[in-house]
Amino acid sequence: MNVSEYLKIAHSTDGLPTGDPASDINPRLGLAGETGYLLTVLKKEVRADAPTGKATRLEVADELGDMIWYASAIANRADIKFIDDVLFENIKRLQRFYTDQGFTLAPPLDHLLAPRGEIEAATARGIDCVSTFGKYQNLAIKSSRFAHDRSALVPYLVQIWQNVGDLLMPFGTTTTSNTDAVDSKDHIAKSLGDIMWYIAGFAKLYSLSLDDIADANAQKILSAFPPHDRQQRTKLYDDGLDCLEQFPREFIVRFVEQDPETAVMLINGVRVGDPLTDNAYSESDDEDRRIEVEGYRYHDAVHFAFAAVLGWSPVIRSLLKRKRKSLKMVDQVEDGARAQIVEEMIVKMAHSYAVGHDKHKLLDGRSHVNLNLLKQIVVLAEGLEVTGGRDNYSGCKYWEWQQAILSGFKVYNDLRRNRGGRVKVSLKTRSVEFQKLV
Repeated sequence: MNVSEYLKIAHSTDGLPTGDPASDINPRLGLAGETGYLLTVLKKEVRADAPTGKATRLEVADELGDMIWYASAIANRADIKFIDDVLFENIKRLQRFYTDQGFTLAPPLDHLLAPRGEIEAATARGIDCVSTFGKYQNLAIKSSRFAHDRSALVPYLVQIWQNVGDLLMPFGTTTTSNTDAVDSKDHIAKSLGDIMWYIAGFAKLYSLSLDDIADANAQKILSAFPPHDRQQRTKLYDDGLDCLEQFPREFIVRFVEQDPETAVMLINGVRVGDPLTDNAYSESDDEDRRIEVEGYRYHDAVHFAFAAVLGWSPVIRSLLKRKRKSLKMVDQVEDGARAQIVEEMIVKMAHSYAVGHDKHKLLDGRSHVNLNLLKQIVVLAEGLEVTGGRDNYSGCKYWEWQQAILSGFKVYNDLRRNRGGRVKVSLKTRSVEFQKLV
């Protein structure tokens, strides 16, 4: 992937705090966090009985992509040219080190560094030699002092952690002179260059292309954090079908309590579905009174949000009897019991995430959810249309999933607080809205 194009995407999706020197720690902590997760993924690899599987390679690729993103954000905040000062200078510095007069190669380095003349010739042509991540990776590998197999894993892990730690040093010292020395532009650029070198090496160890890693990361961050002018809604999955096989484009659902522990849903005055209860234990407060902990009987608000925002909800499609019978495989795969179970699992996963933050507020007032949650949801729904599993239909993007979850839980909380209410579901505006019962 072209490095310049990647940087444009990376910088346009950088929503981390800015505006004061203290905010510079955010991308550095992010880089440290991703590095720590990489170490967690690979800690079992140092065992002889832990062969690398496909899942490990995918995790490594994902973490390396995130590390590239954070490295570019750190350079951008420090006014460092990523291509010139980080990538190109890193290769030039290695080339100079290997060609210093009097430098004698010792076995096995004389074999591993044999292509050093090729590196010198490449750097003589200027920064075009690192214009893509693939070109940079090729030169980085040729300058490696480590073997190109798993015996290099531990040295790579140790060295990359040390370089990431160097970037955090300025925030862990109280001496101004020391801070200036370790936080100069030259020092930051050198540390980032070394980190990128190790990222390229990790990719090689796992037979991964740095071009592919950067491209996948660009797609992911655009899916999760697109600039406003690049937010494009996913096409509705029932467009063009008979109206009886489509979600109604706008409708009102009334949630009415039959008693303090049971609610029913009404559409056009007709009850849909079974009476709803929390199906959960209750807790007691200090005065030993039973209190409502979660109000799970209103969780269908999240399903309705999925229908409105994503254009996808096998559960609501079944509830409204809008299954796509004219498309046999779609009816079986997308609207059948398995897809409904997957959706219920996704809602429960999101609910558990919300309870983990605050079991009474359930994401109330939050503006985002953790990207790892969204990635887990997409993995769970793999093979279904909502994740691109259906021909000619693209999957919903991370930012759409986030909007569906947050808007669904907002209505869910309003229903819990008011012990019922009306929910306006609009596929025209891709939204759900709470209204009090009259």
